[in-house]
Amino acid sequence: DGALITNKVSFRNKEFRVESDFTPYDIKSFIELEKSRIANEQYEAGFIESPTQIYFVAAHELLACARTLPHFDRARLVSDPKGPRFFVSHRWLSPTHPDPEGRHLDLLKRHAGVHRDAFYWIDFSCLPQSRNPADEELFRNTLPKIASIQSTASTIVILSEDYNDRLWCYIEHFAGILFSQTNFNSVGGTLRTIEYLGDGPTDQSILDRVQALQEPAW
Repeated sequence: DGALITNKVSFRNKEFRVESDFTPYDIKSFIELEKSRIANEQYEAGFIESPTQIYFVAAHELLACARTLPHFDRARLVSDPKGPRFFVSHRWLSPTHPDPEGRHLDLLKRHAGVHRDAFYWIDFSCLPQSRNPADEELFRNTLPKIASIQSTASTIVILSEDYNDRLWCYIEHFAGILFSQTNFNSVGGTLRTIEYLGDGPTDQSILDRVQALQEPAW
C-alpha cells in the first residue's frame, strides 16, 4: 500500500540490534480458509488419508484361479487385510479385459506361491467393472484413493512392450519407486519394495527421474 518500513540499527559494544516497525501480515485467517477449501475438495472427491473398506485378493484365491484373473466378488475378497500387501501395476492387454489369456495370472500365481500369506490389489479384481448403483458408489469412492492404497503396499510391476508409454502405468511405476525409496508409513514394519515380473523392457532412467521428481517429457 506504499507504506514505508523503518529499521533502526544500533551497536553497543559487541551487541548488534535491529528494531523495525514492520507489522507481519495476519495470514491465520487465510490459512484456515485454505484448510477448509482443501478439506471440502477431499471430501467431494471421496479422498481420505487412511483408506478403509479397500478390497484385496488373497494369495490362495489367485492360486485357485484356473484360467484368468478373478472378477470382482466381495464374498471372495478381503477388506483391509493385516498381512503383506502388494499393489499390482499392469497394462491391460485388451480394452475389455486386462488378461484374457491368463499371462498376468501365471506370473502372479508364481509370486503368490512364494508369498502365501500375502494380499494383492488388482484393479480388475478389486474394483467393480460392471457396476450396479452400490458398486458404482464403491468404484467412485475407491478410485481417488489409489495412491493411498499403493502407499500401504509394495508394488509389483508387470512389464510389457508398451507399459512405460501408458499414463496410469507411468504414475504407478513412479509412485512405487518413490515409496520404496522413502519407506515411511510402511505396513507392519515391513519395508515397501518394488518388484518386476514379465519380460518387457525396463526403464533404466526412471530411478533418476523419481529422485529428481522429474515429470515425463510427454
